[in-house]
Amino acid sequence: MIDRCFEEIRSLHTWFGDWFAGEIPPNGLERFSAALADDFVMVTPAGRVLDRETVVGGIAEARGARHVDIRVSELHVHWQRGDLAAVQYVEHQHGDGGPIQDRVTTAVFEPHGDAPTGVRWLLVHETWRDETSAV
Repeated sequence: MIDRCFEEIRSLHTWFGDWFAGEIPPNGLERFSAALADDFVMVTPAGRVLDRETVVGGIAEARGARHVDIRVSELHVHWQRGDLAAVQYVEHQHGDGGPIQDRVTTAVFEPHGDAPTGVRWLLVHETWRDETSAV
């Protein structure tokens, strides 16, 4: 299960970079939407809580909007209970204008046979990475 979670995180972030650059045709959005549970929720770094429909719609609109290199690092498992796993990673983005502030993401996954890598995203919570903060 954990190997599939790590594979999904890496694969989807590569997909994001290609999608934002317009290198994937519009029907390629299915790869993204198939990876999200029906009740998927995302908490943005600004604290907005977004449902699946809002997230998929926003990603759909962002196709071809910018060139950005996205990579992930520091993947580790917070916990795994039964069929659920919580994984944390750091997302690094570098756009045409230079580096974009890193974010720390915690994601909860469940296994699902119809998902591209065999796991679906249930929850994503992102926060900006601030190396200067002690707390």
